Amino acid sequence: MHRRRAPVVHTFRYRLAVFALDLDELDELARTRRLFGVNRGNLVSFFDRDHMDGRAGSTKDKALAFLRAHGVGLDGGRIVLLTQCRMFHYVFNPVSFYYCHHADGTLRAVIAEVNSTFGERHLYLLADGNRLPAAGDRRRHLAAKVMHVSPFISMDAAYEFRLAPMTDRLSVFMAEREHGQPFFDAHLWGRRVELTTRRLAWLVVRYPLLTVQIIAAIHWQALRLYRKGVPVYQQPAPSVAQRDQGELMHHLTKEVAQ
Repeated sequence: MHRRRAPVVHTFRYRLAVFALDLDELDELARTRRLFGVNRGNLVSFFDRDHMDGRAGSTKDKALAFLRAHGVGLDGGRIVLLTQCRMFHYVFNPVSFYYCHHADGTLRAVIAEVNSTFGERHLYLLADGNRLPAAGDRRRHLAAKVMHVSPFISMDAAYEFRLAPMTDRLSVFMAEREHGQPFFDAHLWGRRVELTTRRLAWLVVRYPLLTVQIIAAIHWQALRLYRKGVPVYQQPAPSVAQRDQGELMHHLTKEVAQ
């Protein structure tokens, strides 16, 4: 569900499926689920180059290096990536979430990997440094916006993330404040089901164009906002934070490769 409150009211919701992938289990999934591939084509497939720095190489190793660079250690804990996989070799992920667990099972940090339709990507680290008081069982984090995503939202904005523990039920909430005022929020609810070959076949039949529909829905909703007279902002040059992170990821990728 997406809801915009200003300068006009605009709300929509739709059904979809997302994957919660333990990054240590990718190779096993590729061996045991006939319709699932890792770094190779299949009806449903996961590619490392769709994440982090956009290059080949272990996504988990890059995530661990990113966390270490920011003083976060997992001591062998697991990382579960909430994301879309390629279907018929196409994918677009507006945002993916890396749930980063310490070896003792506690959730140490979350990485929000945000992609724009302009081909840019930025990683927002949600850890103790930007943590807010909890809302029930939900972790809350505030992060300054550093990458232009929507032509209908200015860069004078900040994100608030609220993340419930990943159990049999999923709840991810994100609100955006513009000029200090809340005006937009998005909420993802889900129910966990086991990733089996039969479930993958059902998914392909039920949502054959799922990943294409995501990018189509983005442009359709953008057209609706434009027709409602919502102001349009031009894409700015990459921010200093974007450039700094790009240099960091380039360095970390070389570190991982060594």
